[in-house]
Amino acid sequence: MRTTPTPVVVDRDRPNGKRPGLPITIFNKQFNALLDSGAAISAISEEIFANIKRSIPEGECLSTLPVTGVTISTAVRGRSRKVTTQVLIPFSVSGHITDCICLVVPHLATSIILGDDWLTQNKVCLDYSTRMSSFPRWGLDVPFSATQEELVNPINAFFTMSISPEDYVRTVSEHCISSVEMIYQQLHSPNSHNVVASLQIIPNTDLEPFGNITDHLSSVIAPSPEQFEKMLDLFHEYHQIFRTRPGLNSLYTCRFNTTEDVPFKIRPYPVPFARRPAVQKELARMLNWGVIERCSSPYSNPIVCVGKADGTVRLCLDARRVNKIILPMRDSSPPLDELLARFGGKAMFSSLDFTAGYWQVSLHRDVRKYTAFVYDGRTYQFCVVPFGLNISNTAFQQALESVLSNQTEVDVDEALDDLHIYVDDVLVSSTSFNDHLCRLRLLFKKIAVSGMTLKFSKCKFFRDKIKFLGHIITPSGMSMDPSKLQAVHDFPVPRNKKDLQSFIGFCNFYRKFADHHASLIGPLINLLKKGVPWQFTENDLSNFNSVKSAFTERFLAHPDFNSDFYLQTDASNLGLGAELFQINTSSERQTIGFASRTLNSAEENYTVTELELLSIVFACNKFRVFILGYPIHVLTDHQALTFLFRCRLRNARLTRWTLVLQEFDLRIRHISGPSNITDVLSRNPIGRDATAGQYRSPYIFITTPSKLFSEHQSHIQAFNHILSEQRRDERIRKVIDVLSGSSWVLTAITARYCMYRDILFYRRHLSSDKWLVCVPLHRVDELITKFHIHFGHVGPKKCISAIRDVCFFRGLSGNVRRIVKSCDLCQRAKFSTVRTEGEMQNVLATAPLQRVCVDLYGPLPSGWNHVKYIFVVLDCFSRFVRLFPIKRSTAVVVTNRMINDYVAIHGTPKTVVSDHGVQFVSRVWQARLTAIGASVTTTSVYHPQSNPAERVMRELGRLFRTYCHQNHTEWPRYVKYIEWVLNHTVHEATGFTPSEIFLKEDRYSPIYEAVECPPKPADDYTVKLTMAAEVQRTKAEERRIRHDRQGKPTKFSIGDEVLVRTHHSSSAVDRQIKKFFMLYEGPYNIIEVKNHNAYVLNDPVTNQVRGTFNVIFLRKYVRLKTTIAQ
Repeated sequence: MRTTPTPVVVDRDRPNGKRPGLPITIFNKQFNALLDSGAAISAISEEIFANIKRSIPEGECLSTLPVTGVTISTAVRGRSRKVTTQVLIPFSVSGHITDCICLVVPHLATSIILGDDWLTQNKVCLDYSTRMSSFPRWGLDVPFSATQEELVNPINAFFTMSISPEDYVRTVSEHCISSVEMIYQQLHSPNSHNVVASLQIIPNTDLEPFGNITDHLSSVIAPSPEQFEKMLDLFHEYHQIFRTRPGLNSLYTCRFNTTEDVPFKIRPYPVPFARRPAVQKELARMLNWGVIERCSSPYSNPIVCVGKADGTVRLCLDARRVNKIILPMRDSSPPLDELLARFGGKAMFSSLDFTAGYWQVSLHRDVRKYTAFVYDGRTYQFCVVPFGLNISNTAFQQALESVLSNQTEVDVDEALDDLHIYVDDVLVSSTSFNDHLCRLRLLFKKIAVSGMTLKFSKCKFFRDKIKFLGHIITPSGMSMDPSKLQAVHDFPVPRNKKDLQSFIGFCNFYRKFADHHASLIGPLINLLKKGVPWQFTENDLSNFNSVKSAFTERFLAHPDFNSDFYLQTDASNLGLGAELFQINTSSERQTIGFASRTLNSAEENYTVTELELLSIVFACNKFRVFILGYPIHVLTDHQALTFLFRCRLRNARLTRWTLVLQEFDLRIRHISGPSNITDVLSRNPIGRDATAGQYRSPYIFITTPSKLFSEHQSHIQAFNHILSEQRRDERIRKVIDVLSGSSWVLTAITARYCMYRDILFYRRHLSSDKWLVCVPLHRVDELITKFHIHFGHVGPKKCISAIRDVCFFRGLSGNVRRIVKSCDLCQRAKFSTVRTEGEMQNVLATAPLQRVCVDLYGPLPSGWNHVKYIFVVLDCFSRFVRLFPIKRSTAVVVTNRMINDYVAIHGTPKTVVSDHGVQFVSRVWQARLTAIGASVTTTSVYHPQSNPAERVMRELGRLFRTYCHQNHTEWPRYVKYIEWVLNHTVHEATGFTPSEIFLKEDRYSPIYEAVECPPKPADDYTVKLTMAAEVQRTKAEERRIRHDRQGKPTKFSIGDEVLVRTHHSSSAVDRQIKKFFMLYEGPYNIIEVKNHNAYVLNDPVTNQVRGTFNVIFLRKYVRLKTTIAQ
């Protein structure tokens, strides 16, 4: 609907019928501009504009912007013209530089018209009686000059402007036409001279009612009357940007890339009949607004109909399929913590909400097809960015950046520093009311230029406290949104892991408000570990309530970068904790944030000093954005860290961390444990002494177990007893007699020996001041043994070093090595450094079924028919394999399989070899196989290498990984195929396929099914057997030669004493760990040599056979041959 144009005619006498002209200079060219107070806007003819562009000096340029929806019918030269361009013209008047925004009008009768907008801005006075133009701003009077162009109708110039419903003239200048309403007012201004102006306006019902705006402002703030008037002026000036209908950003168009261009069609979701009228209405509204359009796209996504409380619906695109082919954009919002740290010193805040934000970002025509959907047989596609695309957030953020960066004011950078954008949330912060007013005016202007709109009912203006991203922001700090805090306290008890994950994720978002959050929530995180069954106990409920109680109405201060920062850290066996705070002018502690995390399994083994330093590294990295480049006072309750950076001797881990901390200006101070808030969790913080504490040397205290303490006392008594027997040693006694009884003494003796408190001492060098105790020869073994035990059963080198520094006796190195080698505990507890492999024994079969090996593979995931194991039978000569899936791995099951499914089909093997599994050492297995004539034997204990079936196990693992890596329970389907593959592939041990040797079949190849080959004579089976046996002997000899090159094999004889390698297991129930068990047990006696690598051992205590063991698990036992004196 359009209103009828209303002509306005103003008559005024003009002398000589001439219009006032003004000489101006544009890029060193002279022009006469018409000063027309009756023209609402300024204009330049298209011809003159083209002439000016051609003559622009090098380095200069003209700023232009497009204009849409403007049509001008002006005095002379024909019909109405559509205006598409506006330009900022710089010019000078009598040496004074100014500029003017002009519409570029085709076929304009006058070359340049300076209209009422420019005259008003420069306060120009036109005096027709004196024919002078006065410029008070410059103190200049300029006489009228005649314009060169003659008007076709100089008295009744007719000026018409038509504006389209959605568009309004957009420019970047303060004095531009900014809305339909302003154009209407300017064209009907009372200072128009003999101008008939008409304006056609389409009424816009999408504007927010201005009464609502004033009522809203009056209810939410309490400004002074002057401030309130300024606010009303601001909102009145930019009333057009507050609309219930989304605008459209004319400065940015979203275009994305895809990984493929293969059309897809997903069946539409059914819409209930009760909601179809509302859906039809919503589709009509979206079509009217230009949100969607009809199309013939080959793509089709489903839409989801979501009902609202008022009965309307929201249509959402289910974009899961199209998101798979859209390449994501890497732009992202700044980290939330960094964004929330920018409000220090701010006193006033405003938040902006864009009307249907994503719908204000246009989609490029080339990518609209991917957003198509079908409803009621009709295909539509989005013209704007829909909700649900994986690039929607990034596209909207880039659109906002295009709006905010499209400005040329000098103070734009400073203004943009006060704008904070996070996805579609925009917050404006300022230090004062006037500053905030300027920031909003600039922002409103940019929004108006871009064509975007705001929803006033959801915007908040001129607040001293505002909600932003789940936080309450105030000039002094921030706190949790009370509704979110209440949501934490009201969170129901989790019923499953999904509920617990939601609770932990919600709490982690606000973890900076809870001290030692990681230590409190750590036990709950353990419930989410893979493989842990869900069981929420009373203890878990207590931890759950403790986490909720840790969230209180805590207030965190904004960082003040003009004050020093304080870091208080602590570490425990559960996690790391840190607090960042500052001291204000009132000496009050103001917390900026808490940080914490749990320890991983490796960090749980760190020393106390390493954990305390790790907490400092963690805190510095966590708060790096705040503290880097500023002095930081680190408060710790660990004294050793105060001299860390002065200490030269550090382990690799401490050195690495100190290098990380070098970029920070740290001042580490020690505080007592009770004063550490991060150590006592919720304890109230106390004041800190501003002066650095004095350095105190650390003390090391050793707590000795009672058992070792008694041994230590016995060693001291033994040393006293040993030294008291010096005179029993003949050599020492002679030296003592020479030093004390004779009147003459050899210089060589007096220079090397001395008596001190009845003890003889010796020094190795005449210049040395270090005297060594002379040890009597009959007490040497005892002394070495005591030193070896006292220093924790150290090795020969360390023991020699410990004795050499304080004692002297001949044969030190040889005696120490002899005694340490014979230490019973060391032989049991230390790893052997000697190679204990024996000679390679090749047990070769010479014919099929001469030697068969068996083993069990599993347990496996329960598959078809509930089978869990594979019973593997391997013929050692031909390498022919049979695989039998079984449900249970009992002796009865494997024996029945062996006899009924293997022996009955292939024959009875001469020897059946197995490991020491309970199935194969059972009476059932051995008795039934022996009854059919098979010899049953086992490999040596813990030595699977002697069972060739182990090689088949490795191949089974490879093949199952190949075929069942996606669905592990599918393995039974592939057993027969894998068996066929193993038996029809040439084996390197024989040079033939196992089926050729065992089943006497011809070799198979898939090429034979495609190509018919010439006939060949049948192969001689006896020749194959001979060749296979020869290949096995050759391969075995090559393996033996390679093995012997590695070193001399270990051999034992009957009667030798040996220790046996143990194989203990850890037990949480018995509180035992296998690392603490002795590595060897014994000694045992060898009573039989089965071969060079296998020995039968007997326990001398019980006189029972211990078993048959491979040489790799044996270690020769050494006894001390001399008796230590008591």
